[in-house]
Amino acid sequence: MNILPLMLLLAADPNGGLAKKMLPIYVKEAEAYSIAVESAPKKPLELKKEPVLEWANSAREGFDSTNTAVHGVVFVWLRDGRPAALGCVYSELEERLKGRKLYHEFHALDPEKLVVTRPKGALNEWKPEAGLARKELPDAPAPADTPPRGSFR
Repeated sequence: MNILPLMLLLAADPNGGLAKKMLPIYVKEAEAYSIAVESAPKKPLELKKEPVLEWANSAREGFDSTNTAVHGVVFVWLRDGRPAALGCVYSELEERLKGRKLYHEFHALDPEKLVVTRPKGALNEWKPEAGLARKELPDAPAPADTPPRGSFR
């Protein structure tokens, strides 16, 4: 797991609508990453631009539903239709500068090592050290014949 804070500050929205305002920014941040597997570094994984999860934390002391302390979304990158990487792009209030600070957090899911690139001059980069180690689960039930609702398609 890597957390990459960015020093990008955005105007706060005291009247709500944070999710609507932030989603295009989060998508742009995710699109800046080109993720591939080590055996095919020139073939980027497919980024699903529609988040698989949106979340918010308004419960921090001193915040309410119109002034969300932390808000973010989770994106998935697919390899041959299977999740290969997850990325959370989120923001939190930056009280001192009256805006929001963006963060990126990633998890490698593919068994092969991922190769990640970003535009030249990017503030931070993610360099996964290895792929996800998978193990056989001998007592696990067989996979279902159909995907569950809300699956990655």
